Amino acid sequence: MRPRPVLHQRSLYRRAAAGRRGAPCREDGALVGLCGPDQSCDFDEHICVAQPTLGEPCRHRQCRFELWCDTSDSSTGVCRARLPGGEPCSSERECDSFVCAQNVCTDEPRYCRFRR
Repeated sequence: MRPRPVLHQRSLYRRAAAGRRGAPCREDGALVGLCGPDQSCDFDEHICVAQPTLGEPCRHRQCRFELWCDTSDSSTGVCRARLPGGEPCSSERECDSFVCAQNVCTDEPRYCRFRR
């Protein structure tokens, strides 16, 4: 049998607390834990917090999944609803389908895209 690795007390705390609101998620600029569903890492406080909802202030890609963070006016943006097919767009993240073709959201189903 291989010996089990020794875990430091701090590592045990991180594993136990991982995903909970208020759990540490960054330390010295490095990711130290993943936040749970409907949470994001607050890069000022370095803890897991509830994701911003519709109309709340946000930073790049911090809003709940069904929303997007509009930072077109400043670095601190506002969570907005994703746009349905036929609406004008400038980025895939704005569209409900995640497809912005020729500056218009399409009704294509959601799927993963791999860039080459």
